[in-house]
Amino acid sequence: MTWNDLGMHCMDEDFAVFAILPPFNTLNAQLIDQNGNRIDGTGGINLYYESAIDPDGSQTYQSFTGTNFWQNAITLLGLNLNDDEGL
Repeated sequence: MTWNDLGMHCMDEDFAVFAILPPFNTLNAQLIDQNGNRIDGTGGINLYYESAIDPDGSQTYQSFTGTNFWQNAITLLGLNLNDDEGL
């Protein structure tokens, strides 16, 4: 079971001057076994996620190529972030 607590409803097209909201998404997930019991993440179980493939067959693996946020993060926020690094 997965859900998102905010989404990308406040996305800026250009971060050169100001930012309403930095790009981010929070994914919360729980792993439930076939009996309905929640798995706590121990026992060598890893949970992964990836973006869905769109109707044209493309898939996004990184965010920094679609925005100039990371190029402007030090000016806007005083943070020197690596590409795709969160706050």
